[in-house]
Amino acid sequence: MTTRKQINRLSTLVADRHSDLEVIGGHLVLKPVDHIVKIVFIGRTSSADSFRPQTISSNLCFGFRTIPHVTGMWLRREIGNLAWRWSNPSMSDEFIRVVENVALPQLRAIQTLDDYYRYAESVHLQHFPYFFKFRLLLYIALGRLDDAQNVLNDERASDCLRPLNLHAPGLGDRLREQGSRISAEDRALLADALHKWEEESVDILEIRPIWQRTPFPLELL
Repeated sequence: MTTRKQINRLSTLVADRHSDLEVIGGHLVLKPVDHIVKIVFIGRTSSADSFRPQTISSNLCFGFRTIPHVTGMWLRREIGNLAWRWSNPSMSDEFIRVVENVALPQLRAIQTLDDYYRYAESVHLQHFPYFFKFRLLLYIALGRLDDAQNVLNDERASDCLRPLNLHAPGLGDRLREQGSRISAEDRALLADALHKWEEESVDILEIRPIWQRTPFPLELL
């Protein structure tokens, strides 16, 4: 199985070439981080000689317990679908090229929550409408409270009410009933919830040194 030492060494080769990359937990994280974490992740396989790299991006207020495999793509070799192998003497050079030519342009293009929403929608395609909690939190963060209301009124999204109501009694119910007509006090409570969940994710991912607390679009309307 791929070792942490191998992952660290390969990630460091790339990070040393780019000032906006930090190696955290062996993986490459773009910095600074605000509401979106963007990662080049080197995944293990059942073979000691192979690994599977991919890009990962997610809004931090979604809440995590481990690295979030939410939105991204597999990084394929330049010569097709052959496996990435540690025993390949030219692997490191090829990996650097693929990260620099494919992964980093894609991840650097995601600058705002709007960018991330459009990217996630394009990646997940027909499955995107069924990501109820994922879309709900993005809609709230973006200030699209009528869209958030529509999610909460979908009977398949009933579990989404609970975290909001736990944060502040009746908050989710009021959002479901009022949408963008919700009070300024409740808007502030929604923003507080997002900041709380975002900070929890930051600590779980151990990225606080490169994270910047910033207002959500919801707070700037």
